Amino acid sequence: MVDMLMIVTIVVAVVVTAASVVVGVRRQRELRHTEGEFRIISDSAPVFLWMAGLDRGRSFFNRGWLEMTGRRIDDELGDGWTHGIHPEDLAVCQQIIRTAIEARARFTVEYRLRRHDGEYRWVTDTGVPRYDAAGHIAGYVGACLDITDRYRAEQRLQDIGGRLLTVQEEERRRVARELHDDLSQQLALLGSELEQLSLNVPQARDDLSRRLKILGQKATGVSADAYRLSHQLHPTKMQTLGLVASLRSYCREVSAQQKIRVSFTHGEVPASIPMDISVCIYRIVQEALRNVDKHSGAEEAHVQLLSVNGGMSLRIADGGAGFDPAATNQVGLGLISMRERLRFVGGELKIHSGRSRGTRLDVWIPMANEGRASGRASAAS
Repeated sequence: MVDMLMIVTIVVAVVVTAASVVVGVRRQRELRHTEGEFRIISDSAPVFLWMAGLDRGRSFFNRGWLEMTGRRIDDELGDGWTHGIHPEDLAVCQQIIRTAIEARARFTVEYRLRRHDGEYRWVTDTGVPRYDAAGHIAGYVGACLDITDRYRAEQRLQDIGGRLLTVQEEERRRVARELHDDLSQQLALLGSELEQLSLNVPQARDDLSRRLKILGQKATGVSADAYRLSHQLHPTKMQTLGLVASLRSYCREVSAQQKIRVSFTHGEVPASIPMDISVCIYRIVQEALRNVDKHSGAEEAHVQLLSVNGGMSLRIADGGAGFDPAATNQVGLGLISMRERLRFVGGELKIHSGRSRGTRLDVWIPMANEGRASGRASAAS
């Protein structure tokens, strides 16, 4: 009886083992089939696909990536793929990816990747965490897209915008010169002649003398308005005395002519500032104070100019009505103009405002040429 039980047990074990082997073989076949389908799909995708472990080393690239780089899969695995990144973008790109993986977060970074023919192409690379069956993070999966054509189109638009701003400033300078050198001087001369004429009119003609004096005063006022308009169109002081003197003078003019008191402070500002940056800062102050006067209802405003972190820092603040920067209907042409000017010189604009909380504009413009270049590495959480 015992022998029979042993025989039955052995037979059952053999059957179970055989069944397990059959199931295992079937699962392996299904797995190979799934992997095959995955490779077909990934190689047919119109993007560059990759996978990586938590050690940041990449373990898979699809055919699109390999055809684009012209390198073998063995050359790209681990950190090998980073050899194709432009040297100027490599450090920032690695830092963004390393920070995202440490935080187990999604990331997006743009960088230049060397194509098989040696040309660098702009790509946007997005990675997201991937998880195993137990729900534990196993690594990252990502995709790259060639955005070179879009990037070049943006550059062309930026160049066109820059040229338009340059032409606009040249036209402002021309009109300002005409107003200052011709019209305002003629008006001033006319006012002087009218004043002299009124002094020589016989006393019996007091009414005519009085009217001539009034005409002379009006001519003088128009001359002053023409000079002020000339100065607003193109501040001649900027070329002779520099940006700080021009801003100080303009803030005093606004305080004298408008209903707001404008204070101006500055730190250690370089004596030599590129003219495109000086004009950009001056125009932003003009537009901002114009908005304060028209919309904020504030009685005071403050303008601060500093040299910070290798660039120029500008702050314009008021305690007025404020607005919601996120509301599209609250963003006028003035803010759009500021952003366009800053984009031309590689600057940044941050708006801090809210209903009944006043408004603060923070502007930063890099001074160094390399800082003003259009770097594209960035991250998105």
